[in-house]
Amino acid sequence: MKQKFLILSCFFTLVAGCSSHVTTSDNLPVGEVVSNVDEQTFHAQYKGRNLKVGDHVTILKYEDFESDLKDHQSRVLPLRKKKTVIGAGVISSVLNDNYYEFKSDKPQHIPEGAFIEKL
Repeated sequence: MKQKFLILSCFFTLVAGCSSHVTTSDNLPVGEVVSNVDEQTFHAQYKGRNLKVGDHVTILKYEDFESDLKDHQSRVLPLRKKKTVIGAGVISSVLNDNYYEFKSDKPQHIPEGAFIEKL
């Protein structure tokens, strides 16, 4: 009886430890461009640290990220993929808890789904 209890407790510990590392499809990268207002103003969803007006951000694109999404169906940043800096910007207003408006340094096309990182 004691051995069965020990085996069951080890099993539940193992299952609990594994389930905490599972990624789901609603995991978002730290920041993602969700819409374009014009060629210099963009809206982004940013999870994690709160951004403030005046914070500088880098706009990034990851190589082969779209194929990773199709393969894994997750929104976890591909840590081993090469990232390309598209531009830079400054947070101009806070729209909601996780939604921000930022202005890029120069007019340019930034695709929806591009990532942002706080500098």
